[in-house]
Order: sequence, then structure tokens, then C-alpha cells
Amino acid sequence: MFQKEEVVEARVHDDLHGLFIKTRNPDRFYLSLNEVVSTGEVVVESVAPVDDDLSAVYEYLIGSE
Repeated sequence: MFQKEEVVEARVHDDLHGLFIKTRNPDRFYLSLNEVVSTGEVVVESVAPVDDDLSAVYEYLIGSE
């Protein structure tokens, strides 16, 4: 995931048991995630968006960088 074009930021959690990934193209990211998981090389327990608020929606709609 660190090498995917749609990923603009990726960090390993401090406890080394997860990733924080920031993307500007969620649809493309989820397709890439499906590809990675389907190889069987990684296991994904859960995926949770962290920006489900009005500010995030506004930034997404106006294309803020």
C-alpha cells in the first residue's frame, strides 16, 4: 500500500498492529486494497474511515489539497 499512487500518506501504528492510510481517491484505494488482500499475503481485520465528519465531506467536495 505504501507504493500505491492513490496513497498520499501511510504510517504504521505505534503498536505495530495497524496502518493509518490517507488517500485522495477512496474508490481507487479500496480497489487496490482488495487486490492486496486477495493475494493472501496480508490479513485485514477491519477498515474504518477517520474523516466521517462535515468538514471532511466539504474538503472532498471542493477538492481541497
